[in-house]
Amino acid sequence: MTGAVEALLRALGPGPIIVERTASRAWASAEARGERHRLELRLAGKAAESLVEGLAEREFALDRHVVADIAAVVHERNGNEARLVIEALTIALD
Repeated sequence: MTGAVEALLRALGPGPIIVERTASRAWASAEARGERHRLELRLAGKAAESLVEGLAEREFALDRHVVADIAAVVHERNGNEARLVIEALTIALD
């Protein structure tokens, strides 16, 4: 797990979040470098609703990275539990 993923998971909020899987790959443009991330998470249904609401507009405080893009691409609810898949792009601040 990369430092950007660890910081992003901490920034997603309080509450028990079970990390099922993470994947990251390098990303670069002519002016910046960073990583694309995929986070597969399980958490309580109400906590998932709260996390997803306004996710794209949230600002995240990450060390040495900025979240350039983030979205919940899967949001499945099964009783009191939810499964989320979040994709994000973090840019390294050099």
